[in-house]
Amino acid sequence: MIRIIFFIISLVAIYDAGLASVSPLLNQIHNNLLSKFQNDVLIGHLNEKNLQLTKFYKRNNFKPQWITEDGPIPAVFVLLETIKQSDVEGLEPKDYMKKILIIEGLIRSPYTFQSLSSLEVLVTELTMDYIDDLFGERLNPKKVSPLLYLNPSPIDASEVLHKEIENDSSGQWLKKLTVNHIHYQVLKNMLAYYRSLLKQGNWVTITPPKSFKNFQENFLLVSQLQAVLKQYKIYQAELNGIFDIKTKQALINFQKLFGQEPDGLLGPETLKALNTSLQERIKQIIVTMERWRWFPLDIKEKYIIVNIAGFTLTGYKNQQEVLHMPIIIGQKLRKTPVFSSSISEIRFNPIWYVPRSIAIKDKLPLLKENPHLLATKGYTVRDRVGNIIDPTKINWTEISASDFPFSLVQAPGAINALGRIFFNIQSPFGIFLHDTPDAHLFKKAKRNFSSGCIRVASPIDLSLFILKDHQDVNFEFVQNKIDNNETSSIHLSKPIPVHITYLTVWFDKEGQYHFADDIYDLDQVIWDALQRRTQMLK
Repeated sequence: MIRIIFFIISLVAIYDAGLASVSPLLNQIHNNLLSKFQNDVLIGHLNEKNLQLTKFYKRNNFKPQWITEDGPIPAVFVLLETIKQSDVEGLEPKDYMKKILIIEGLIRSPYTFQSLSSLEVLVTELTMDYIDDLFGERLNPKKVSPLLYLNPSPIDASEVLHKEIENDSSGQWLKKLTVNHIHYQVLKNMLAYYRSLLKQGNWVTITPPKSFKNFQENFLLVSQLQAVLKQYKIYQAELNGIFDIKTKQALINFQKLFGQEPDGLLGPETLKALNTSLQERIKQIIVTMERWRWFPLDIKEKYIIVNIAGFTLTGYKNQQEVLHMPIIIGQKLRKTPVFSSSISEIRFNPIWYVPRSIAIKDKLPLLKENPHLLATKGYTVRDRVGNIIDPTKINWTEISASDFPFSLVQAPGAINALGRIFFNIQSPFGIFLHDTPDAHLFKKAKRNFSSGCIRVASPIDLSLFILKDHQDVNFEFVQNKIDNNETSSIHLSKPIPVHITYLTVWFDKEGQYHFADDIYDLDQVIWDALQRRTQMLK
């Protein structure tokens, strides 16, 4: 209570003595703003919106910011026009129309104490709504899906608004306000480009054939294929209906860029990607822009991005890509979650303590079939106190998943499921990055084969990227660690941030655009949540 009284006294003390020269109407509106937010404090109505309004007007000595006794200042019209065009930022203009229409109605009405007071507060609310949305507060990721375990950096819209008005009272600053991340800006340009293609209205698709057998000899099908590839600026030659080397190479390039098996063959999956509508591509871009709003604002000079949807890991130093490799991610029934953490330890020749869920779902059926099999792969069976048990002396037919009194441990080695190098990260999911003995799986285009953890194709390169700034290491150092077959660890004094993301649209360091399938249906979940929000705000 003492804090509240002190806060109220401080609000009153801020009263600007210079208001004596201001018009009586503006003076009255000033007093109304002061009184309104004092009352909010007194009766405990400081919800998030009122808190932001109170902070904003306190910073401005509770003076009106958007009005004169003759109506709104020119900046108001700039703000309204900018927010009406918020779709350029991947936002939804409909989300703001309710307040915009009220504001425009107040602008057209007689300028009274009531209308100007309402106009003043509504313009502030609208602009802060836009700022909040622009910087990632449209949705709470954790409420959208349990796979989205993210805590986006909070934005203080009142502070942003106050600083921008101080620097530029014309309102032009809002046109320049954006997410200053290169990936977001590329997506913003892509969004404008794909919308321009949609506006042209002559996008070609391929008529699905009755059979893909000998598709190369189907003149009409190949002609349509060439036309679609030309739309994507991948095929540059004439549309001759002949599946020649140029057409095959263009198809392979498309498959690489759109996450398909690059075999140069036209099949159901590649046709689906080729025939994906522009509306769907635009939706992918908008959802991916929303994901970048959730990205941490305080990006470190060195960090790792794991793109689940793109099956890739990329290391960055000073915003430049310096490491890139394919990865294997979780199966559809054991999805890899989205979260941010840091790599705190590198372990060489790790021992694998098989998680109970994997032991009973994957390993128990194998033990029932052949108790000797796991032993040949370095596994030992242990009882509840850790004693090693001979698996051949257990009647596995009597052991069930609900009553599994054992644990499984795999010794270090070339066939260990974690491979030779393990990268420890802090997470509530037991998700890690690690090597794998199943290197052949990296040749697949779609690599969702794991039980949730992330398998990396080049663990030595990842180790060198991580350790370069921590101690004097090189390839021989890491290889020696592996070759001695002993389990050892390096704990990092400066953990490396790692962001496990899910981006179905991105660009590489050569500037090429990539699209990926929504393998976990997470894009659709986010899109649906955005549509529900728009319906709620109407």
